[in-house]
Amino acid sequence: LGLYRNAASAYQLTLGIEHVDTLAANRSLALFLVRTGELDEALALQQATLDAHRRTVGNASPKTLESIIDLGGSLVERNEPGQAQNLLENAV
Repeated sequence: LGLYRNAASAYQLTLGIEHVDTLAANRSLALFLVRTGELDEALALQQATLDAHRRTVGNASPKTLESIIDLGGSLVERNEPGQAQNLLENAV
């Protein structure tokens, strides 16, 4: 987990918080957090990543859609299928 955090932090410091590589590192960190059961932190990071993708590449970008799918999966994992369904339905 420390390695993922360090990588995400290094990308953010060197490239900026909305750089495509920083967002990819954040996605990896968030997915790892989901796997380790740290859902609150994962959801916050996934929401921030989704918001950044929407601002930088728009709603129709594959990267934005990946972020939506990731966040939806995490919401299901946290037993919030209604919110996940709403998020996914609004994506299309």
